[in-house]
Amino acid sequence: MPKRETEQATEADWTVLRCGERELWREPAVYEGADRFEEVVALLAQKYGPRLQDVVPSSASELYLYGDHLSSIANVEATRKRVRESAAARHGG
Repeated sequence: MPKRETEQATEADWTVLRCGERELWREPAVYEGADRFEEVVALLAQKYGPRLQDVVPSSASELYLYGDHLSSIANVEATRKRVRESAAARHGG
């Protein structure tokens, strides 16, 4: 399952989504990026279709992903739930 992490690059922080060792997505990290998380997950769902089962944020991504907005945690979880429900519906479960 893809994991979202923030990695230190030369001068910028990056958001990196991986499935195992395979990098699926990379872009500059966005502070309080829960809205961007939802956008990227939608793009991944279009690209990977039924193969996308979930997008699991890593603990390293939490500061940038959630920022100061506690509601971001619920928003990210709602996005993940939609992905899981969509995957289950496509697989008949």
